[in-house]
This record gives sequence, structure tokens and C-alpha cells, in this order.
Amino acid sequence: METVEYVELFWDCPHCGQLHISAVFNSQGNRCPSCFYWRTEAVKLYEASDSQLITDPSLINRPPFWVCKVCEAVNEDVGLSAELLQCSNCNSYQISAVGGITGDSAADQQAPSLSVIGELVQRQSESPTIAPSRSMDHSPSNGFNPSGNNSRLGWLTAGALGLTVVSGVFWNGAVESVGTKDPTLLKVQVTDLQWTVEVDVQTQKTSTRQGWDESVPTNATILKSIRKQRGVSQKRQGVRTVMVSEQYQSGTRTETYYEPEQYQSGTRTEIYTQPEQYQSGTRTETYYDSEEYQSGTRTETYYDSERYQSGTKSECKVTSQGNGLGKRVCHEIPVYSTRKIPRTRTILLYSTRKIPRTRTVPIFSTRQVKHRREVPVYSTRQVEHTREVPIFSTRVVPVQKPIMATVPVHDTWMTYRVKEWVPQQTHQRVGQDAAERRSIDINLVQLPPQRISATRATCRLSGSYLVKNGWFQKPEAKSGAWNLPCEEYDRLNLGEQVQIRLTDANSAQLARSL
Repeated sequence: METVEYVELFWDCPHCGQLHISAVFNSQGNRCPSCFYWRTEAVKLYEASDSQLITDPSLINRPPFWVCKVCEAVNEDVGLSAELLQCSNCNSYQISAVGGITGDSAADQQAPSLSVIGELVQRQSESPTIAPSRSMDHSPSNGFNPSGNNSRLGWLTAGALGLTVVSGVFWNGAVESVGTKDPTLLKVQVTDLQWTVEVDVQTQKTSTRQGWDESVPTNATILKSIRKQRGVSQKRQGVRTVMVSEQYQSGTRTETYYEPEQYQSGTRTEIYTQPEQYQSGTRTETYYDSEEYQSGTRTETYYDSERYQSGTKSECKVTSQGNGLGKRVCHEIPVYSTRKIPRTRTILLYSTRKIPRTRTVPIFSTRQVKHRREVPVYSTRQVEHTREVPIFSTRVVPVQKPIMATVPVHDTWMTYRVKEWVPQQTHQRVGQDAAERRSIDINLVQLPPQRISATRATCRLSGSYLVKNGWFQKPEAKSGAWNLPCEEYDRLNLGEQVQIRLTDANSAQLARSL
């Protein structure tokens, strides 16, 4: 049989340590009555021993809470449409309006998620040491007004005071993007995409230039040319004779040397003995072999285990409904026990006996056998060898070395007139759709002559991201804009969350889509 009940759930404040806060009967809603910390989806609900049974249909049927996409705070559903949902903790609208951002920090076009429904709730067996806060008319002693902007200001003030105390010991000054440890990586929510295409209209202009002869364009008109020094070079002016010493081979001599050599001068006969084993006879041996035989039986009593149903018990599971209530479903399950039952069995008895047997065993003896072998005899002799050894002498010989001098190098310096293409006007197109990013069509005039430069395309991504400035500070929402390669820009969509790698202050590359 199955029974269904709805029970009150509790949660513990991770900010100030307040325990046993009711998720149903709390005058502060989803906030801690002590420090006004707003409960997030990560804070787990649990059932306690003093959880009340809920029978009020208005509480049982109230819709699940919704979770803010910016700060993850849990908010009550008061029946507003998704476009009008505004977080009571951070005042952020949950959906951005067409044509711009609304609220303090609008998210993408998707509606916020609901609080987890059907999550298994653990039961807390022991009562908390801090008294539960379940008063319906609780109000803080400092005159705090829990409605409107004063609620947000008071919560931020309490959080700032707590962070000031803790940061004296645990402050970490590193600024990092939430979800990454690499400072060059950012998780960005795409809020705007824009490309820019530029083309220059160029016209011809006559200019006067100067340069060396080889740098003058072929279509230039020469106005003046002069000869002047361009640099210096090393030039050979003559040679001089110097005397140097050199070593040369003046002849050879014959050298006699001796090397030892081993050679076989004869052989000798060697007699040696080697042991040999042989069978000299046999003998008869008596041995006993073991044999097992059945000598009788006996009856044995033993106990066998038997499992039987001895009764039933109630087993309950509580799951969260996402609105502060837990749904308790109880089932009757059978309880089993084990009992001992006596049984009998016949056991065979075995004994061992010795049986005499005989076998023939060989007898081995050892004898020395003489053998004969030829062994070589070696001697050493000195063998005479000859070799040619070179004889070196020294002589002085004349060598011719060049005499170098530094001389100026002259070249032709030209003054010329040439026609050049210079930018006259820049045309620009801006858009968002990648399929429309193409070159600009421009009508040119005949006089003066005009032409079009190469097309320049710039693709830019705008987005928002979260930055955490310390261990105990909440992430701060920021926005920025970066230039991307256009082939990566073509893969992006508005509202998409991507990871980018910063290459400099204004440029980035797409790391991956999330």
C-alpha cells in the first residue's frame, strides 16, 4: 500500500551558519533571517525530525521556484511571464528585449530554469544546535526593511562587512574569469555581432621623387641626374713579397723492426682417464603401497538455513517539489528473517591399509676408462720486417700578398616625376549576417582616372562575462568587444555561450563553443 504526504523542508545558511531555516514558514522568503543571504540552487534542502505535515492546498499546489540565470538565487513564482521576470536578489531581468539590454544585467533569450523537482531529500536525524527560525513575523533588530531596494542595499551591506573581516586572512588579489584558471581565457555570452567592409577609391596623382638609378620606375619621367658618392669598396692596388717558412719532405729512409710470431712446432700424444657408469647387476626390492577402502558409514545431523517472511515495515522517500515542500511517499515492504532447520545425511567412512609389493632395481657401478689424444705444441719466433719512413726539412720561400686600398664608389642620383595611386574616398558597409558580407559595388568616373583598392573586412564580437576578484566575493558581470577572424565569426550565433582566448586588448580567437 502506498501513502503520499507533503512535509516541510529546511536549509542551512552557508554564509552565517544559521541552521534549520524553514523553506515554507519563513517571513523572509528564500533569505536567511539572520544575515539575509539569498538561498541559491546549490544550497540543499533536507527533512528534519520536526518537519510539519502540510495539508493546506494553497501551499501544496504553489508552483516551483525559478532560478536566476545571473546570480543563481531562488525566486518565488508570482505568475509573471518570462519577459517580466526580475530577480529579487540582483534585480536582473531574465530575458533581453529586442534591440537592446533591459535591467541591470540581462541574459539570453531563454527563460530561466525551475528549481530541481524530484531530487531525493536526506533526513537529518539529530536536531540542530541553533534554534529553528520559523516565526512568521520575524524582523531584524536594526530596522531593516525587507522590501524594495532597501532589501538589496541591506543584503549587500551585510555581505560587504563579512567579506572585509574574512579578507584580512584569506584575501586573494588574483582576478580570474569564472570557470577558467587561464587569465587569457574568457567564457563570454554573445550579445552582439557586427562586421565592417571597407573599400578605398584611389585616383592618380603626379609626384616628384628622388632615388638611385635602379629604384626609378620604368614609367617615370627623368628631371635631373647627377653623379655622387654612394659608398666605398676595397680595391687591389698591387702585390708585395714576404718570406715564410715551410716544411717539406726531403727524402725517405728504410727502417728494420721485429715482431713476435707464434707458430705450431709439432704435436704430442696425451693419455687421460674419464669416469664411466655401467650396470653391474640387479636386486629385488619389497615396498608397501597405500590403499584407501570404505570401512563403514555413519548418520550425521546438520542444520540448514531457511529464509521466511516474518512481517512488514514502512519505507519512505522524500523528494523535493521545487517550492520548499517535500513529497513523502511511503510503501509497505516485507521483512524477512532466517531460521535453522535440522536435517540428516549418511556419511561414508574410509580407512587406509598397506599392501606389500616387489620390484626389480638395477645396480650401477663406476669405472675409469683411459683415452688417447694428440695435443699441438706451439713456439714463438721473431720475424724481421722493413718499412719506409719519411724525412722532413724546413725551407724559406717567397709568398705574394695583395695590397688593398679603400676607394669611393659613385652612382647616379635621379630626380624624376611619376604618377601614383593615392586614396581619395573610403566606402564602408556594416552588418551582422555573414551571408551579406561581400565587396561594395562602386561606380567610377572616367576623369580623373580612378580605381578600387582591395576589400578590407573586420569582424567584431560583443559579449558579457563574469569575473571573480577574490575567494569570497560574488562574481562581477562585465562586458567587452573583441575583433575575431571572420571565418570564426561566421560560426557564432546571438545568445550563444563561447570560450575565447585573448591575443591582445582588442583581439581574440575562438577557443570552443559551450
